[in-house]
Amino acid sequence: LCIMTSGNQRYYRIMNTSVSLKSEIPDYVVGERILDVGSGGGVMLDALEKKFGDSKTIIGTEISPIAMEYLSEKKIETKSHWTLDKHNFVEGVYPIKVDTIIFSSILHEIYSYTFLHGRKFNLASVTTALDNAYDSLNPGGRIIIRDGVKPQDYKEIKSVTVKSSEGIDFFKKFIKDFKGYPTVERDFKIEGNKITGPFGILMEFIFKYDWGPVSYEREIHEQFGYLTNSAYNEILESMGFTVTASRSYFEQGYREFFDRLFDEYPQFDTNQFIIADKLTDGQKQEL
Repeated sequence: LCIMTSGNQRYYRIMNTSVSLKSEIPDYVVGERILDVGSGGGVMLDALEKKFGDSKTIIGTEISPIAMEYLSEKKIETKSHWTLDKHNFVEGVYPIKVDTIIFSSILHEIYSYTFLHGRKFNLASVTTALDNAYDSLNPGGRIIIRDGVKPQDYKEIKSVTVKSSEGIDFFKKFIKDFKGYPTVERDFKIEGNKITGPFGILMEFIFKYDWGPVSYEREIHEQFGYLTNSAYNEILESMGFTVTASRSYFEQGYREFFDRLFDEYPQFDTNQFIIADKLTDGQKQEL
């Protein structure tokens, strides 16, 4: 039996308030059977239900017992039409074909937590999941990805300045605990409230500090920016997808919190949004 603690409930409430572009994702759905991967707090399932009701088949998947319990209780309380299933795309294709697969803020977790070929933070976990997603789609199907974006200049030396010594204390704890970017040299310099070092790791610190202590014990194990936007497009095209839309952008909801915590920080894109389609046989012949 998995107990839903007040800490877990608070974490999922936080997840559910981070809507932003998530609320637009249902507008890009195709077909009749929709699968939301790693449904977590259920915000995407709610958005899909709001738009489609019971006119389409909506399936949420999870592998976390805590999330499964939370979603099961939520479904009963809200009398929702969506269904819930346990499935891991790293381990295989979904047992029935679907038309749209949504990866909303979940592939960075697959990258960070999956132990594959002897290690975590292995890009093969993401490509395996995407390969299996491709094989789970009907011809003409679509995947929608919303997730963190790795900066092109992640190895460049840059600086951030926190507003207080608490930020420096947080950084010292962060750099000791954070295991992401395993191949990047951790050469940092602290001068007063100014921290200088490789930008990719600094960006992860900015996110962790912004998300705060409530989320720290979970988020410290994750690398949010794991692929650049251009690299993502290349990988998807190599799998047989046609990238219909793709961009990286700064999620404006962060601005207030970043400005509250930092006197100075580099400008960067926080997220990326990608739509990639599996062509029908007729579309392939046209090419």
